[in-house]
Amino acid sequence: MAKYQEICDILVTRIRQGEYADSQLPNLRQLAEDMGVSYLTARQAVNQLKTQGILASDASGRRTLVKAELGSRPRVALITPFWHISEWHLTIRKVVLELGGQLKVFACTTSTDTTIDDALNGSFDLIFIQLPETPPPRLLERMSKCSDKIVTLFQDYTAYGIRSLEGAQISSVNVMMQTLLDRGHRSIDYIQILSAAPSRDLSLRRQHWQNFLDIHGLEGRAHTRSVPDYSERQFYALELCRELLEHHPLPDAFFCATVPIAVGMYRACFEAGIRIGKDISVFSFGGTQDARLMTPALATILNPEVEQLIRDLVLQYSPGGKKSGRLVYQSDKIEIFEGESLMEKVTGK
Repeated sequence: MAKYQEICDILVTRIRQGEYADSQLPNLRQLAEDMGVSYLTARQAVNQLKTQGILASDASGRRTLVKAELGSRPRVALITPFWHISEWHLTIRKVVLELGGQLKVFACTTSTDTTIDDALNGSFDLIFIQLPETPPPRLLERMSKCSDKIVTLFQDYTAYGIRSLEGAQISSVNVMMQTLLDRGHRSIDYIQILSAAPSRDLSLRRQHWQNFLDIHGLEGRAHTRSVPDYSERQFYALELCRELLEHHPLPDAFFCATVPIAVGMYRACFEAGIRIGKDISVFSFGGTQDARLMTPALATILNPEVEQLIRDLVLQYSPGGKKSGRLVYQSDKIEIFEGESLMEKVTGK
């Protein structure tokens, strides 16, 4: 394959993936340096794509632009902590590509990361954003000014007019707790790893757990630990779970607020010779793909209709789409996956 043709293929891929979401390519000298080729090769590649109708020059002839028909597809950005790629992120990518859109991922390390500003300054139709910590006032002000194109993941800033995409209905916790109650569980502990970023979902999970205990006269303790940002939650969970199993009475079940916490619990139980699903029950919230792959399969609360919710949002924000006045996007369905991590029946306790 000729070198210029290879550059053509790379440019087409970048265009489709939203790398040039502002519709402007770098100048030829910068492009040549970026690709590690000569100026002449870069120019030959750009001219080839102009001939194919993919690129065009602006009126001044100084800038190279992506043709308007390609730019009419939904242009979507995803801002996420660099360590975190979830099934939600993969679903966003799947939906955007199926709709012929462009997706650009901005990985950040802090809420002051310049990549966040790059995304907010970009010519995107929709920006999904999940911050690693509480945003400083400057960023929150910027987000509120761009609220017409921002949707936050798992973080509630609806008070600023910013839309939110959330997980399963929090009342799903009651359904899972009732399942354990029906199986004879009388003591259910709660484990949560705390970080700096506010999460309405996590606070509500604990609240519903506590309310269910109070209403049904059950026992249970809440165990929490604060961890640094950008840390591997499962390792801190493992450390906490080791301490719980060594120093506290074993309950009938543990409600791990997130799947990474459950991963730590699985390892701690293995080390202590405790059989999950036989000696104790463990369940979590979300993380369906990982939960199904764990051994034994982890009981968890499902996030139904996530793909449809994301599809609806992308279509609304696509060129020509009609935006809804709705601020919170969340499924009305309640579904749980019982897996293999729940004891069949608790007796003699």
